[in-house]
Amino acid sequence: MCCEYPTERHHIVRRSQGGADGPVIDLCRDCHHEAHQMRLHFRWTDRWEYLATVPMKYERALEAQGWRDL
Repeated sequence: MCCEYPTERHHIVRRSQGGADGPVIDLCRDCHHEAHQMRLHFRWTDRWEYLATVPMKYERALEAQGWRDL
């Protein structure tokens, strides 16, 4: 994940799924695009983590290995 210039706000839970007031993170334009293409996923454990993948649904990404600290 690059995010050298995080200029866009990304809703972790899509607004269309009730996430308008939920957590957001700042991403660069490229990472924001990857997140909406289901290639970049985020989760909260005791801190934010991310996973870059081939396109896959979030539920499947949660089971994958390779999560990294954001």
